Amino acid sequence: MQNRFNLLDRSGVQVLADCEAQGILFVPYFPLAAGRLGDHQALAAPAERLGATPAQIALAWLLRRSPAVIVIPGTSRPDHLRSNMDASGIADQLTDAEVARLTGLVDESDAALAQFPPTAEPRSGLPRHADDPAWMSLRSDPYEPDPEPARRTRGGKPCSTPSVPS
Repeated sequence: MQNRFNLLDRSGVQVLADCEAQGILFVPYFPLAAGRLGDHQALAAPAERLGATPAQIALAWLLRRSPAVIVIPGTSRPDHLRSNMDASGIADQLTDAEVARLTGLVDESDAALAQFPPTAEPRSGLPRHADDPAWMSLRSDPYEPDPEPARRTRGGKPCSTPSVPS
């Protein structure tokens, strides 16, 4: 199972709990929040103590957060891949107090996954990325099936979802 979950975004916490209860693996989507966690002050002390990067601490926290969690962060460079892999060895070295402090950064009691708007019902033909804000900004009603999918192209080839300008 994969849902959004990282040090600062716990919207998938109930899904994680359900995965733990059912013995299902959980893959946190957006585990490093596109690099935005690197400057978070709470990561500085454990990173300094362990000679690690803040990103490694954020990944190590995810691994310590639950035995159901497996982390697959995206990376564009081999050195980042090696650094991400090293986070697994750092997880055991985080103290219980550090894990508790990092976990306490966000109140998980009110975390919830994004839901369909109250007036919208899921329908067949729902675009794959209908909950993506970039997609939603392109359509007046992202929950309606695309009336003209053949007109949508990406790289000159037809596709069923709109191309998002870069």
